[in-house]
Amino acid sequence: MDARDENARLVVAIDGPSGSGKSSVSKEVARRFNLAYLDTGAMYRAVTWWCLHTNVDLTDADAIVQATRSVPLDMGTDPNGERIAVDGQDVRSEIRGDDVTNNVSAIATTVPAREVLVAMQRQIIADSGDRMVAEGRDITTVVAPDATVRILLTASEEARMARRGKQLGAAASS
Repeated sequence: MDARDENARLVVAIDGPSGSGKSSVSKEVARRFNLAYLDTGAMYRAVTWWCLHTNVDLTDADAIVQATRSVPLDMGTDPNGERIAVDGQDVRSEIRGDDVTNNVSAIATTVPAREVLVAMQRQIIADSGDRMVAEGRDITTVVAPDATVRILLTASEEARMARRGKQLGAAASS
């Protein structure tokens, strides 16, 4: 298979811990092979932002699931230009802030909400014509276990902390 054949299925799933370089590597692979790009972690963060914005009780699993089902989320798939909007509002900066970071686990640990997001992620991959780089936790085992290529990135704790510190500093200044 030629990876540049625009008709061939090519789903690349990239997993790894926070700060391991998933986003940087994923975007570059998507650019080089003319693939769509999906940041699944940003989806969890966008739902978290929506829950906080609409005063959803983050201890109420049913409320979280309902918010996840109804979130008016618009996720772009262009690796050259991130687009994350909720209810028409650009939330790219807000989803990287402390408030969302400190609360995203409420969404990620609510299993029925995860199931809704996994279904959304699979649909986005299918809508890309199965020509996508998708990155995030559990992407290689849960969301796209049948991906053409499955990659687990690793990095030393020092490297991950340094990357995460730079990312948080950039988010705070934007």
